[in-house]
Amino acid sequence: MRRINLVVTVALLTFGNTACGAVQQYERLARALEPTPSATTSPRFNPRQHERIAILVEDHTGTGSGITRQAEDEFMRAAMVKGYTIADRSNVNAMMQELRFQSSGATARDYEQVGNMLNVSAILIVSIDDLSTRREAAPTIQSLVSNDKPGQADFSYATVGGRLISVREAEVLWVGTLTGRQQVASGTANAAALPYVSRIVAAAIPSRF
Repeated sequence: MRRINLVVTVALLTFGNTACGAVQQYERLARALEPTPSATTSPRFNPRQHERIAILVEDHTGTGSGITRQAEDEFMRAAMVKGYTIADRSNVNAMMQELRFQSSGATARDYEQVGNMLNVSAILIVSIDDLSTRREAAPTIQSLVSNDKPGQADFSYATVGGRLISVREAEVLWVGTLTGRQQVASGTANAAALPYVSRIVAAAIPSRF
């Protein structure tokens, strides 16, 4: 009886390890297949000099309905993980309304004024430039192996950009952008891919450490 139990236990452990390994391989493959944002960092940028930053989100799509919050959350999480302290969201929003920063266009004086009032050394401007849903071919492993015509599926597209600008010099320290897509269910809102694309762009922000 003990031998049977031992065999069953070993078999279960082997199966568990195999399944766990398969999941890890799938996750690594998924990360490897993620699109890479186009990002550039200024040679003059020293992250250690910019501990506290503010994040401002601009929606150029006219979608509304709180989509800016989705992008902002992804950039805030990534920036905090990378060692930055983020100015309070409510203070930033109040400042935006007072100065009408988005609608009037920013000048060097605007950056300096906002930075001084929020006590930050840099401002991260997040730009939502495109949101759409398209029906496209969706190849599967089976269709590729069998050389069959792939089926159709809906894909949500999002274009997100980010610019980190120094308050004092009004100089662009880092810029990143990406147009990415995510397969979605039919009838899904155009903004479905926004958090996904925002997360990838935000991950390209230089770390402070």
